[in-house]
Amino acid sequence: MIKIILRASSKESFKLTLEKIKPLLPKNSSITFLPKKRKTFSVLRSPHVNSKAKDSFNLFYYKVVFLIPTFSKDLISSLTTLSRDVSITLKKIQ
Repeated sequence: MIKIILRASSKESFKLTLEKIKPLLPKNSSITFLPKKRKTFSVLRSPHVNSKAKDSFNLFYYKVVFLIPTFSKDLISSLTTLSRDVSITLKKIQ
């Protein structure tokens, strides 16, 4: 069994990648969408006088997990040609 984890910070590229992958998956594979994560960064506007003046930035991460029972070289080779914005992790589960 193979576990494929896709992680992206851009929602558009994440959706496009999912649309490309779904037809390639076997029928007995499972898809699990994980909740989006948010990281908040705070930066001081002025380092000298106004220490209370801050800008905050949010970074969102979208994540999905695929469980595939059979190994397919075609699927693995097609995963390498996907978008640069999407991080792909492959794990073998026994």
